[in-house]
Amino acid sequence: MHSKNQAGASVLRRLRKELQELRVFPSDPFAPGPNVSLTEQGLVAVSVGCYRVFEYIGVHAKKLEMLSLAFAGDSNLSLHYVLSGCESLRKLETRDCPFGDEALLANAAKLETMRSLWMSNCSVSFEACKLLAQNLPETASLPPRGSGKLLAQKLPGLNVEVIDERGRPDTRPESCPVENLYIYRTVSGRRFDTPGFVWIIDEDAALTPYSNGNCSLASS
Repeated sequence: MHSKNQAGASVLRRLRKELQELRVFPSDPFAPGPNVSLTEQGLVAVSVGCYRVFEYIGVHAKKLEMLSLAFAGDSNLSLHYVLSGCESLRKLETRDCPFGDEALLANAAKLETMRSLWMSNCSVSFEACKLLAQNLPETASLPPRGSGKLLAQKLPGLNVEVIDERGRPDTRPESCPVENLYIYRTVSGRRFDTPGFVWIIDEDAALTPYSNGNCSLASS
């Protein structure tokens, strides 16, 4: 890519979904002064648009142990590639990514081998959080609407916490996304020092009634 700038990188992002290799270098490395105005921001724009980057991470990063993602990916498939492909993954953090219930529940068994998972401002519903706190099969999925909630024992050593400063998550419809989801392994059981905006999800959560309405806080 010769002498590309930020605008050029954005165009490349839109037009090169199948991009497999990118090389950036100045057209004249001996010219006085910088002649390439491409910065990290432009390269990030390219990587966000090239969805195959997550596929390659899952295929080739077998020894990857920690990964942090922000404003990346374009669907649940991106998260699925990472969780299903990165065999050594121990810690995953995502922020402002379009990842939701489908990929997370489909790879629920992976959480048993991880140290922690943090998801902030994504699309994970409170219903999915409850299912993750239960003893799910490897191919977990959301139950049909109107069916009874699954009641099972919690996965041993796995804590599922919802962090939501808007108020109790069970005052909103079950399909509403939570602000933050934190799943981590522990040998000492659930903790009892959580502030008021943190809810630890366990088997009892499946018995919690929901209010009707939209995803805003229900009126008291």
